[in-house]
Amino acid sequence: MNQLLIAPLAAAVLAAFLVPSAPAAAWDQDRVTFGADAFVAEGEVVDDLVTMGGNARIEGAVRGDVVTMGGDVEVAEGAVRGDVLTMGGDLVVSGEGTVGGEALTMGGDVEIAEGAQIIGGASALGGGVYGGGGDGGGEARAFGASRWPAFGPAASFGHGLGEFLGDAFSSLLNHLLLFVFGLFLMGLTPERFEALQVTIIRKPAPSFGYGLLGLLAAVVTLVIAAITIVGIPAALLGAIALPVVVYVGLAAFAAVFGAALPSERLRARPVLQLGAGVLALWVVSLLPVAGGIATVVAAAVGTGALIQTRFQKTAMLPADATPHGPYRTRAA
Repeated sequence: MNQLLIAPLAAAVLAAFLVPSAPAAAWDQDRVTFGADAFVAEGEVVDDLVTMGGNARIEGAVRGDVVTMGGDVEVAEGAVRGDVLTMGGDLVVSGEGTVGGEALTMGGDVEIAEGAQIIGGASALGGGVYGGGGDGGGEARAFGASRWPAFGPAASFGHGLGEFLGDAFSSLLNHLLLFVFGLFLMGLTPERFEALQVTIIRKPAPSFGYGLLGLLAAVVTLVIAAITIVGIPAALLGAIALPVVVYVGLAAFAAVFGAALPSERLRARPVLQLGAGVLALWVVSLLPVAGGIATVVAAAVGTGALIQTRFQKTAMLPADATPHGPYRTRAA
């Protein structure tokens, strides 16, 4: 999204708390609701539309952006000149609806009726993009939540061979970057990277639990921070740091996964183990649905190991714990 502005969000929060009893109010032609639905009737024109805990239905016109938190957006016969963002909700654009900018759902789906237009394109983070856009519609992509950040091919309109190969190649580039990042960690902090692998081997279930809760808490915290003026700098830093944390965890998981593969050529060869693990993750990520689930599990387990070790040089395990099993690493 290029212009889903923080300012409307901050204004929405401030307005909602100043006048909590009003289900809908207008500040400089903005439509803001807190815990209630927002409706723009046919023939009505507003600037920005923001709802928190409510749905939005647009039959008239919105000159700016539409943002919802915990609610759905329906662009019926109306038009949105700017962008549309839903966090925890779906976006539905009818055959007579138009979105002039970009459309993004976080944790929801985008449904586009035949004849509808989303000029800037539609994306779904943790959901899907369904239907067929009208003339002038931009690119439509769906990023499974388990594939964040940009792991796995993006599902888009049509499922032709060329499209699949393009998405697979894009995913391959992301995994190559993961391999390079893993090599960097192995060379710069070998003891800490090994501690992550030991923790993954010995405590996979706790690592998954810690990682899943940690990632969910991080996303929620970033969203909350982003809608407050004071928290914007922290949100920007967090948005940069979170992908790095996930990459560290994924690299450690890939190294363990590669070491567990039944090949003697991988024995005592940590670089090859990392490469084999990354390659395996890429192949699995190409599978519909299952690939996304596998990637989120890998990210959660690796991130959970990082949380448990706090990236120290030793794994947080009992003194008598000795890793064992088919893991051909120095730690095993």
